[in-house]
Order: sequence, then C-alpha cells, then structure tokens
Amino acid sequence: MGRRWDRLNRVEARAVASVPVLPNRPPNPAVIAVTTAGRGGALWLALCAAEALRPGGDRRAARHAALAVLSALGLAHLVKRVVPRRARPEPPGGPARRSLPERPDSSSFPSAHAATAAAFTAALAVHDLRRAALVAPLTLTSSYGRLRTRVHWPTDLLAGVTLGTATAVLAGRFLDR
Repeated sequence: MGRRWDRLNRVEARAVASVPVLPNRPPNPAVIAVTTAGRGGALWLALCAAEALRPGGDRRAARHAALAVLSALGLAHLVKRVVPRRARPEPPGGPARRSLPERPDSSSFPSAHAATAAAFTAALAVHDLRRAALVAPLTLTSSYGRLRTRVHWPTDLLAGVTLGTATAVLAGRFLDR
C-alpha cells in the first residue's frame, strides 16, 4: 500500500533537501514549542477558550473556531485511516525529528496539525480578519514546524490546510442554520 506514495516521496525529499530554511539539524526551540502545543488541536482550542472567556470576547467566533478545529481534527484522523498509509519523511532517530517530545509513527497524510491550525485561522477570519492576521504567523509556524522536524511531507501540509479551511467554511454554514 505504501508503494503508492514512493514516487511522490522521492520528489518531495529532493525538494525539501534543496531548501535552505529546512536544514536537517534541530530547529529553534520556539518552533518546537508551537508545534508541540498544536498537538491534538490543544493550542487552537485554548485560543478558542481564551476568546470566549475574555471580556468583550467574540463567543460566536470562538464557537465557530472550536467546531472547525474539532471537526478538522476528526476528519484528518478519519482520512488517515481510509487513505493508504504514508511513511513519515525521516525515521524517528533523525536529528530534526529527535527534537520533538513525541515520536509520531502514524500515517503522515494528511497533517492534522495543519488542518486544525488552518481551521482555527479560517474560522476566525470569517469574524475578524485583523485578529486572524495576528494569529496567522502562529499558524504558519505550527505547519512549518511539522515540515522542519521532518514528520510531514509538503503535500501532507497542503492537504491538511485544505481540509482545515474547508472544515471551517462548512462549520460556519452549519452554525448559520
């Protein structure tokens, strides 16, 4: 089953190896902190709670973002079970990957980290584009961290972002009913 991914993995491995901002050494601790906090959508759900609980917070935006994050997380894990397994880019012992506290060994496609980050940011953008723009660097750092630590291929992230954005749109339509 994993053979279906072999050709794409070779192409992406060459592409990643040629990008200077993706060296194989351990990444900055801030990148590790953000990508670790995003595990299971925890970072994004905490931001939803902060938005809902802060004085003058937008509870509708928080509810939309929380529904989008939880839906994206569930859908990403469902896709991982349905689509043929894709190997992670680097074995757990590699220098970049050793910097992570967790050692993911599930299928890498799609990235649930990217899905939840995109779902949160897209849902927030519907309600307040300025706040979404403020959160966007955190979203990008989370996704970059997954690529930088060699636990995801670029297309895993692209699929995750697409899934998360679509989930945010659908969650908004569901809440508008």
